[in-house]
Amino acid sequence: MAVDFRFDKLSIRNFRGIRELDVALPEGMPIHLIGANNSGKSTVLDAFALVLKGGGMHAFTPEKFDFYHDAQGVASENFSMTLYFAANERRQLPAVQGVGNPIPVAGVRVLGSTD
Repeated sequence: MAVDFRFDKLSIRNFRGIRELDVALPEGMPIHLIGANNSGKSTVLDAFALVLKGGGMHAFTPEKFDFYHDAQGVASENFSMTLYFAANERRQLPAVQGVGNPIPVAGVRVLGSTD
């Protein structure tokens, strides 16, 4: 069976100005990001871009401003963004080949740390 999946949800944690955000990606519907200046629209797009080009040979070195800072200016020690996939059948998800049968992949995650 062919790979036939869609993006289902983007979850962002402790990235730039976003402490916690889940963006549903409904099938067949456009997504509109509307808000005032400095409200996080570009941060959502940057998170989406990072998770889509993560893995492989891509290297991303986070800067101090990439970590969420609370009202007292304390930075989080890590951040994450996860893009979840959905398919009608599990075998339609993209897969990685280990030893033996391919393993379906239900999402992609990017992690950042101060370590």
